[in-house]
Amino acid sequence: MKREIAPEDVELVFSFHHKHHPREKLNAEKRKLIRQRLKEGYTIADLRKAIIGIHNTPHNLGHNERRTKYLGLHVSLRHENVDRFIETGEQVIERKEKLKRKRRNKNAKSSLPIAEKQEMSQEERDKEAAEFRAMVRKELQK
Repeated sequence: MKREIAPEDVELVFSFHHKHHPREKLNAEKRKLIRQRLKEGYTIADLRKAIIGIHNTPHNLGHNERRTKYLGLHVSLRHENVDRFIETGEQVIERKEKLKRKRRNKNAKSSLPIAEKQEMSQEERDKEAAEFRAMVRKELQK
């Protein structure tokens, strides 16, 4: 049984790629490539992860002997590359989620009620203040 691919699915994958490459147009070749990967059983989320993965791979970002970027949709969704880029994309997403959780936990600790903060030792208050100053310095350097 053939699996039917909705045109909207192809457009969703391409629109995600298009955010990184706004001048590119969705042509028949790109439609075919996306459709092939979807027919093979990859999900829209998988293909998005592959696009994230290629944009976070040093070699593809131009850190190679030719100093050339290899970021085309045809590279990220090529049959022999897609699994590797999906894996890289998953790692990137996982690192970002971990960082968000860490920031959330840090913010939760810093938003303790005043009464609880007063129960902190002077050493803990100094440490929290130093962390805050480091964070502000880092933000100002951006």
